[in-house]
Amino acid sequence: MPLAVLVMSLSLAACGGRDSSENLEASVAEAEQALAQGEPDRAASICTALMAEDFDKLDERQLGRMAVVLMKLPEGEKTDENIADATQCVRQAWKLSADSLRGFISTLSPEDVPHFVMLTRISGSIDFPPDLSAEGSAEDSIHNNFQP
Repeated sequence: MPLAVLVMSLSLAACGGRDSSENLEASVAEAEQALAQGEPDRAASICTALMAEDFDKLDERQLGRMAVVLMKLPEGEKTDENIADATQCVRQAWKLSADSLRGFISTLSPEDVPHFVMLTRISGSIDFPPDLSAEGSAEDSIHNNFQP
C-alpha cells in the first residue's frame, strides 16, 4: 500500500508540476483566439481567470499579450475594468523585464501599437507621476512630463 501512495503522489506531483508556463501560454493563446473568432465574452472570462488565479505567474510577454486582448475587448459595462487590468498587466511586465517588454512591443501588429502605447503612458503616469507641486500650473507640469 505505501508503494501505491508513493506512485500516486509522484504522479500528482508530475501533473501539477507539469510546466504551468505551458498552461499559462495556452490560456493566453486561447484568449487571443477567442477574441479573433468573435467571442469576446470567452476572451474576457479567460483574462479574468488569469488575473485572479495566475497573475503573478505570467511572464512579461504573456502579460503584454493579455493587455492587448483586454484593450481590444468591445466597449461595454466593463470597459474601465478592462483598461485597469490591462494597465496592471503592463505595469507588472515592466517590473519583470523592461528589455523583454521593449522587444515584445516591436512584435505588435500596427493596429495593436496604439493600444499598447496608451497603456505604457497610463502605467508611466501611475508609477512616475508628474510633480504638480512645482512652480507653474498643473497643465504646464503635465505637458512637460508627457510630451510624445
